[in-house]
Amino acid sequence: MPPKGIINIRSSTGFIQLDDFDDIKKREKFISVFNPKGKRLLEVIGHYEFDEEIHCGLKDCNQPHKKGFIVLTSTEEETNIGNKCGEKIFGHLQFSSLRKSYNTDFEIENNRKIIRASLTNLENWYQRLIFHYIKSPDNARWAWESIINDINPSVIGNFAFSELNKMKRTLNGKVVVDIIATKEEAQLLQAQGKKPPYFIEKNLGEVKYVSVLSQGDELKRLVLDDIKNTLKLIEDINLDTCDDYKLLSNVAKRANNIESTFRKIDSIIENAKKFFEKENFKPLYEKLENYYSGWDKNTNLKTFSDFINSLRSRVK
Repeated sequence: MPPKGIINIRSSTGFIQLDDFDDIKKREKFISVFNPKGKRLLEVIGHYEFDEEIHCGLKDCNQPHKKGFIVLTSTEEETNIGNKCGEKIFGHLQFSSLRKSYNTDFEIENNRKIIRASLTNLENWYQRLIFHYIKSPDNARWAWESIINDINPSVIGNFAFSELNKMKRTLNGKVVVDIIATKEEAQLLQAQGKKPPYFIEKNLGEVKYVSVLSQGDELKRLVLDDIKNTLKLIEDINLDTCDDYKLLSNVAKRANNIESTFRKIDSIIENAKKFFEKENFKPLYEKLENYYSGWDKNTNLKTFSDFINSLRSRVK
């Protein structure tokens, strides 16, 4: 059985992909045992990678390898060679230059294919962008504006703002307070070598999905920069005339990332919905109501209560 793998080779209409080395060996100009003496390397025309080893086509080499190149010589003959023998026989600079030129052409062609394929999804992506950005009642704009604008002292009060800021830094939403230990608890702490006064930590619950607190600006960037700008780049690029390697590479990379970016946007929005539920802030309100004794307690209670009451309850 001939070895199977991936073969990419240049043709008159661009690059084609094969999976059987016999398809290369059947080419009219291909030489399986090639004598390079007195012959120059003109062009790298293909590359391959197999699961099994094949032998180098150079007569004095014949070493087995799994990855290599198909080359065209000054005698209009083709053969397959490995990377090391290519440099050794045809010269490091010559082989490296032709290999680099081939790799660049291959990547340009591959990037064109990626962008061309993405054009078929362009309308669907625009519709999803509009849904995420404008039409959905709990869309990306709502999420980032809630995160950026609502989490500030004027909306939730100084107490809640300070507590949520700590959670944002630590990514820990647990709400705890220190309370005076009972006589039995104090005796146990004393036996453990602890010094008075004796307090124990009481867990009031947890504010969940606190990761969204640091994702407002990121969400805005994902929608407006990553998605919106990428769709505009795909729409505007002229694949028939553009041969700018960097531009094609950038647009293709961004096109490949669109689906994962949409998934990330979805994830942040879903977490924001769960974060901004009335029930999620109950442990923090309990701490404020029952354990906070600052001079501004009443102001904080009213501000935080108004904020919580403006939120929806969890949908069962």
